[in-house]
Amino acid sequence: MALTNEELTDIWARYQNITSRAGIEVATSKDDLRTAVEDVETWIDANQVSYNTALPEPYKTDASAQEKALMLSLVAAKMYEVI
Repeated sequence: MALTNEELTDIWARYQNITSRAGIEVATSKDDLRTAVEDVETWIDANQVSYNTALPEPYKTDASAQEKALMLSLVAAKMYEVI
């Protein structure tokens, strides 16, 4: 599902807000961050099948797309000490 320009802008703004509140120093320009948001969306679209294939049954079959997205985001956040 392609995100709208408004949704991409919301992600970009939330990222800046979250990193600021967490004291995470961002060395990338705002324009480059916006490009990164777009590229992450492209990567996710291109790798959905690979991610789903890596999931074990019965989770793969039983979990919704929203649950799988939450799982991915939480594991990545924990791995990189965001949470």
